[in-house]
Amino acid sequence: MEKSTLLAHNHMKRLLQAVLLLSPFIVSVQGHGQLMKTLEDAHLIAENDSLWFRGKPLKNLLKEIGPEIKMVSVNGESWAERPALIIFRFVDRSIYYQYRCAEKFPLSIQVRIKESFDWKKSKEDYFKWSKTDTEQLGNLTIVTARVYGEVGELPQAL
Repeated sequence: MEKSTLLAHNHMKRLLQAVLLLSPFIVSVQGHGQLMKTLEDAHLIAENDSLWFRGKPLKNLLKEIGPEIKMVSVNGESWAERPALIIFRFVDRSIYYQYRCAEKFPLSIQVRIKESFDWKKSKEDYFKWSKTDTEQLGNLTIVTARVYGEVGELPQAL
């Protein structure tokens, strides 16, 4: 009887070690907060692209972005050599143009999309992202997501 008690004890000990070892992974996958809470967190989108976003619906990425998307640039045509493109920006058009006049880019998330899609909007809404866009395009498949540009003070024009 003592031998079976010892075996059961060792089995429970190994099981507990396994649970303790895997707990941080389970919590990080299921219980993480929003990945990009501020603009300074944008690098986390690029760092987790292959693990969390590639091959997944666009809505998964959008759930991880906390700051307001104030401007988008879109090319909805996708073909083998060049997937469709959505660029999310966190500045409005006037500030975007200030960056470009200084030959810089504001912080942007560039998302390549597997499927083609229609981007039919009025002239005044063409560069705006809305909740309706998330609903209509949220199931499109991400090929890759990349982050580029600068966060901070507005650049001075050259």
